[in-house]
Amino acid sequence: MKNNFNVNLFILFIFSIIIIYFIYFFFYNKNKEQFNNQLAQSLENENENDENENVLNALENDENENDENENDENDENEIDENEKKIVYITSIYGDYEKTCKPFIKQTIPSDFICFTNNKNLIDNGWIIDNTEYHLLNKSNLDNNEYVNSLNNNKHNFNIAKYYKQAFINIPRLKKYDVVVWLDGSIEITNEKTSEWILNNIYKEKIIGWEHEFREGKLKNEVDASIHSEKYISPNWNGQKQPIQDINKQYQYYLNNNYDENIFKNHNSNKKNLGVWVTCFVAFLQKDPDVIKFLNDWYLQTLKYSTQDQIGFTYIANKNFIPYTLPNNIIKGLGHSKTDFYIKHNHYT
Repeated sequence: MKNNFNVNLFILFIFSIIIIYFIYFFFYNKNKEQFNNQLAQSLENENENDENENVLNALENDENENDENENDENDENEIDENEKKIVYITSIYGDYEKTCKPFIKQTIPSDFICFTNNKNLIDNGWIIDNTEYHLLNKSNLDNNEYVNSLNNNKHNFNIAKYYKQAFINIPRLKKYDVVVWLDGSIEITNEKTSEWILNNIYKEKIIGWEHEFREGKLKNEVDASIHSEKYISPNWNGQKQPIQDINKQYQYYLNNNYDENIFKNHNSNKKNLGVWVTCFVAFLQKDPDVIKFLNDWYLQTLKYSTQDQIGFTYIANKNFIPYTLPNNIIKGLGHSKTDFYIKHNHYT
């Protein structure tokens, strides 16, 4: 009896162990499956977070890139706004001047460019350009047959007229709206010169200065020029040149209906209107009327004489009358000192 009890107890023990094993196996696999599922979910969430972070990073990078592009555009706009619209030019060929005259810094961005073949020229802050544009970018008006065509008159004084009257052919100047010609003797002394010019040139197109000694009469300018060695000498300042027949030029103008009175009829209050001192002239250079004025003016030099103030008056008579200083705000004498500039002696 006792043996049967022990056998039954042993069987019960074995059966209990088997049941416990099955219970353990069932719950272990279930928990393992849950753990694996949780781990997979966690990894998936982590990957999703990584993807989201990558997306956020990408968006942030795009935003930064957009900000950079916007900053670049702003920088470009700033450059555009500050782009120089006005340039002062002069031409010093040979030793007619020893220096580019000093200038005061302008209140708005402005360039100062000197075209020269003089390697020893003192620049005084000017941009020096030794390129021979008169040969590389010769005016189409020059047919090589006029008295002052560049192949007929190689005098430095005649070459300089190209830069004074035919500068619209120079590639580096095309970016500017306004070109202000200064003779080599002119020193800009007013920091607001560019500002005043830009405020007025788009309406007036050409701005010049009256000749205070000629009373507005071209005949007076002719009479003052016909005895100058600069025009009548075949060998002036150490260089050969054709004689400049100013009387013939003036007679041609009279024969072609030049009228001394047209300027008085235009403005009787300005007694000197009609002859300009061309040491300082501002041009709205891209304007069609100005282009025609410049071409017609340079043609007078090519055909007749290097006395460009005579040709200037004739073209003003034919085309249109430039705005003429002084006025009630801007004062001075064009041949010496004005509110914009000082005129120095030559060879300085």
